[in-house]
Amino acid sequence: MSELTLRDALVASLPPVSYDPGAPQILREAGLAAAALADAEQFVGSIFIEQDPAKADVTLGDWERVLGLPDCCSPASQTVQERVAAVVERWTLKGGLSLTYFVELAARMGVTITIDELGNYTWRMNGPLLDLEVFRAGAARAGDRLRTWGSGELECRMDRLKPAHTRAVFGYSSDLAPSSPLHAPIAAGPVAMLPIC
Repeated sequence: MSELTLRDALVASLPPVSYDPGAPQILREAGLAAAALADAEQFVGSIFIEQDPAKADVTLGDWERVLGLPDCCSPASQTVQERVAAVVERWTLKGGLSLTYFVELAARMGVTITIDELGNYTWRMNGPLLDLEVFRAGAARAGDRLRTWGSGELECRMDRLKPAHTRAVFGYSSDLAPSSPLHAPIAAGPVAMLPIC
């Protein structure tokens, strides 16, 4: 309803004997109340749209709180679009126990992997060499690692979603990564202990 319609409805609802519906003070107060009601009505309409997490704006923080986001697998800083995408993914994620499910999950994150079953409920997820950081004299300090690699977000999400009775190790290979003089074959194995979410 428009503010004018709301104002007229408020004035019409006044007791007929006690108030003069045409008095300037009555019209001003009814106009202010009508403006507040129109704003509330518009807000309710926008909240109705935000029942779909893909359209969340005002309620994005509430969606994140309800779904436990950001979690320990989330990047440190995210744009609003990335936050909405994380909410939609968490809301619609069906889960799965098959190896194909985890290959598809990595593909949605933009990483191509293969998975080998090693026995004793152990899986090795083989992927390209990502986020390679090499120690550089003059830029690094004593105590820094000589070389680090991996995808912390991918590893965290895979470890979090895998069946509880299984163990996942991550293998990275320069054969699967873009060519670079810094890339060298690296043995498969667990890269690091990940935080428990």
